[in-house]
Amino acid sequence: MRITISSRLAAAAAYLFSVLGVAFVVLAKRKDPFAVLHAKRSLGIFVFCAFIGISWFILLMLLSMLPYVGFPLGVIFFAVVMAALGYCAVLWIYGIVRALRGREARFPLLSDWTDRWIRFGVFKVAKPVAAKVQPEIAEKIIDC
Repeated sequence: MRITISSRLAAAAAYLFSVLGVAFVVLAKRKDPFAVLHAKRSLGIFVFCAFIGISWFILLMLLSMLPYVGFPLGVIFFAVVMAALGYCAVLWIYGIVRALRGREARFPLLSDWTDRWIRFGVFKVAKPVAAKVQPEIAEKIIDC
């Protein structure tokens, strides 16, 4: 199967523009499995980075209450957080390169999680409610 330039650019946009790029792919390229796959992976990287940042902030607040050992532990955890964020940057660059080349990007530790937990078929949940109210609208929702 040949991946079109349009799919490649949409997949790369998911990485370059993060959440906005993912929203673009979900809204404009929903039927394109290549772009949606890369959008899932990009969103997974974003969630991982946000989790790292928020958890480090909370941990830093808790460590600041400890006298004598709080600051050294904070510095150690800062180094770990910077390494994790560097890992995210490498994954983003790798994802952009793989998307532009038309290849799937498998990320260690993240790809399995994104494939399992991130779903863009949100509108399929509305089927039972919409089918009871107006069946023709339910069919349009399911076809999205």
